[in-house]
Amino acid sequence: MIEEIDESLFISRFEDYKRITTSENQGNFTYKGLRALFEYLESIEDDENQIKLDVIALCCDYSEYKNLEEYLNNYKTTDEINQEIQELKESEDIEDEEELKKRYKQQIEEEINNNTTLIKFDDDLDEGFIIQQY
Repeated sequence: MIEEIDESLFISRFEDYKRITTSENQGNFTYKGLRALFEYLESIEDDENQIKLDVIALCCDYSEYKNLEEYLNNYKTTDEINQEIQELKESEDIEDEEELKKRYKQQIEEEINNNTTLIKFDDDLDEGFIIQQY
């Protein structure tokens, strides 16, 4: 038995499990994040590889980050971040702080893409994103 899931029903299932971040609840995903996750899952699904909607499994397999800083706090120490920025500054001879920040963001995005699935909400990671846990 197969039930077709649209975006509204997908989000509703996360609401049923109280897995949506709201003012009253610290869930796993925002509404914006769930729309992006749904779109991604639809894009990788086909007739031969159908995805079973398992809210808890998706909450374990994917994590939403509100910005790059939150991600870095989970995956790197302050010393590692500072060292990577210094190495980038020296290797690419970047003096401008804004350019250095921009280039570091690009480097982290490349690193995420090389390690796992990245689901971006917008062009800028500081607008939020989801990764598959690794």
